[in-house]
Amino acid sequence: MIEDIDGRPWNTFVFDQGTITSKAGIAGEDNPLYIGETNNSIKSGLIVDSEAMLKVYREAIEFCQIDTKTTPALFTESIINTDKRREKTAELVFEDLQFPMLMIRNQNILGLYANGRTTGAVLDSGSDLTTIAFFSNSELRASNHINLGGHDVTRELQLSIANRYWHIDDMKILNNIKVRYSYLCQSSTSSERYDHIKDYELPDGQCISLVTEHALCAEVLFNEYPSFTQLVADEFAKIRDKNDYADFASTFVLNNGNVCINGLASRLSFDVEKRLGGLKLTILDSEYKKEGAWIGASIIGSLSSFKKAFASKQEYDEVGAQIVYSKRPEAEF
Repeated sequence: MIEDIDGRPWNTFVFDQGTITSKAGIAGEDNPLYIGETNNSIKSGLIVDSEAMLKVYREAIEFCQIDTKTTPALFTESIINTDKRREKTAELVFEDLQFPMLMIRNQNILGLYANGRTTGAVLDSGSDLTTIAFFSNSELRASNHINLGGHDVTRELQLSIANRYWHIDDMKILNNIKVRYSYLCQSSTSSERYDHIKDYELPDGQCISLVTEHALCAEVLFNEYPSFTQLVADEFAKIRDKNDYADFASTFVLNNGNVCINGLASRLSFDVEKRLGGLKLTILDSEYKKEGAWIGASIIGSLSSFKKAFASKQEYDEVGAQIVYSKRPEAEF
């Protein structure tokens, strides 16, 4: 909770925007109050339907019982977000929702903050987008992305089950199977995948046995071109400063829902280290990685040292939506 200049408590509203679901709540809390579907308003990390997204914002605000006229707002964004879309978010927040203050931060840096770090590398993987970003004292040094994510894993699971049983159209069932049972072996040729047969009961009472389907589906993340391994290894190979290289390798954060697949951290480090030789990748595989961006936003939204990073409605009226670019100072924890 931040104290305003007149001594009033300043509870920041936090909204984490995701392709499938979004999360909202109050800064300083451990968990979001609201989790809702974005209804195809976001694709590959970018808002494609502002009006539909505005409805999601209003639903979250109502659910969290927020008085927008007296509450600052902190919105997350994909690191590949465009200037035009960021300015549109500012317009919606200030003009339609009437918030008095706004901060926008990318989900990669927030995932880093959730782990108590300001320097490190962050791999953020959601439904249809995976990004990697490198930060030094909160400053973005480099980033890249591939259009690969959890949806691809679900699709592979759907195809492999159809090969042995029948086609399942219900994506909620497929996602449930993926979340509960999917995993990765350390090696793509490991025989371990035959040791974890699982039975799954469908809503109609029929039962299917998962022999290798739940292990093979996530292989798409490492077999597709470009793959997770290629994305990470190629970006590390571009780093010329030895100190930066060591800093980023020693603090490698996993963030967002798709990185929650069992065995992903060990498989990624194994493949990347094998490809780059002398690199030793230390992955911070936090149990909170699925909500990393929201947690990071919750942390900085409750710190008075980050208050200067908010843009005010008055500044927006005077400068326009471009004010979101000038409000970039970061604070140390």
